[in-house]
Amino acid sequence: MTKTKKIDLAYSLFFTLIIGVISWETGLFWDNILFVQKMSAPLFEKGFWSWGQLPLECDPGHPPFIATYMSIVWSIFGRSLYVSHIVLYPFIFMFIFNIIRIAKLTFHNSKIGIVTAILVLADPTILTSLVYIGTEIFILSFASLAIYGIISGNKYYKILGMMFLAITSLRGMMLCGGIFLWEVMTKLIVKRCIVKQLFNGSFLTPYIIAALPSFVFIIWRLVYKGWIISNPLSPWGNAFGYTDIFDFITNFARNILVLLQRITDFGRIIIIGLIG
Repeated sequence: MTKTKKIDLAYSLFFTLIIGVISWETGLFWDNILFVQKMSAPLFEKGFWSWGQLPLECDPGHPPFIATYMSIVWSIFGRSLYVSHIVLYPFIFMFIFNIIRIAKLTFHNSKIGIVTAILVLADPTILTSLVYIGTEIFILSFASLAIYGIISGNKYYKILGMMFLAITSLRGMMLCGGIFLWEVMTKLIVKRCIVKQLFNGSFLTPYIIAALPSFVFIIWRLVYKGWIISNPLSPWGNAFGYTDIFDFITNFARNILVLLQRITDFGRIIIIGLIG
């Protein structure tokens, strides 16, 4: 192991411990009450792989990967807030370490990695995602691993990151699609590849392999339960309950405005301006 890598690991561990200290008393909020606590409880009581026995009122249709992980560690170390925080530290560490490595490869500078990690962690949304118990920690860590695999040319990191990202949640599956489109655009615009090169085995095979677990899960859901996101009880409201086309367009336009507000919030308009 090189001296530089040891330094990167040390800084990643240091930042992880700092986040661990400031998040020690932080609990569950919003959707993560469902994804972590409510989905994990039945698996903790009935068996780690009792995915088909999740009650309708706590089954959003997402892969219960996180719930399975939490139920396993609870059975070993006890079910508590502090245990739930500690078992997330490896994923926080992986995210920070990958950010450092991605920055070094992107900017071709061995000293820029630590600075980039500090700037990334200073982002309120990312820092918030790391300090409370939730799905975002898993999404960030696996997405960063997949992106590092793409940039470094390591297909094993790419497959591993995408595979676990897709099985984390339905949002993770959509993010895999976004990563695929990002790599396609990078190859076409930046690397000047021709379209034909994107349909060879070396490019598509990692994505096909990574998609297999999530594909199997979706097929199992449809066969075993008959639905994915359309919970029969609709305990979280009906996302498709529009009265007419105008109602749909109004709601769609509102979501666009909210998206723009979220992007520009916390000073991100400055970052976007600098990138542009």
